[in-house]
Amino acid sequence: MEFRIMAEMDIEKLRRSNRLTAYLGILIAIEFSVLWITAVIVNGNWQLGVNTLSELGGDVPSRWVFNIAVLIAGFAGIRFSFGLAKLLAAQRLGRTGSYVFAVASLGLISVGVFPIDTGTPHTVASIFFFTVAAIAAIILLYPFYKQFGVRSAPFITTAAVILVSFVSLVTTPLPFAEAVTVAGLLVWVAVLSLQILSDLRKANTGTAIS
Repeated sequence: MEFRIMAEMDIEKLRRSNRLTAYLGILIAIEFSVLWITAVIVNGNWQLGVNTLSELGGDVPSRWVFNIAVLIAGFAGIRFSFGLAKLLAAQRLGRTGSYVFAVASLGLISVGVFPIDTGTPHTVASIFFFTVAAIAAIILLYPFYKQFGVRSAPFITTAAVILVSFVSLVTTPLPFAEAVTVAGLLVWVAVLSLQILSDLRKANTGTAIS
């Protein structure tokens, strides 16, 4: 009886962790999208496909809006990554990919700490973030397949974001490819978070196990 109670407590603890992870993912997607648009409006001169996102954080009126957006997303991304690692704890690749994404989030924080007018530090931080985030997404493909299924939204979205980001990188100007990749990451984290919440709702009705 005592073992059963402890097991139920562990399950409930995991569900709370998964719920927090999902809410953080949704927060990241909404927060960055809203502040990105706000920064563009405040800037007044930024053009999609012409200017990089980082130019919103330089010595321009949108500086604080954009850099705060990056910092919030980075710190929330670290916590999101650790929650994802718990969700995928049964799979070594799942844990690995999650922790790699946490490292990518550290790179995102560095982008906010070292804005574009710092020169080389910003360039290194940006390349580090996008490279490590891509590695994390590739690693997580198989764990998502095992966890959610090949026809699931997380698996399909992850594969699509990887493909579209790569194609845009080799076929379009860098500023446009960067915007496409960032938008893809926001969609990815939102879709994954909604899937987690959906699975939790099913678990509460006894039709799935979280």
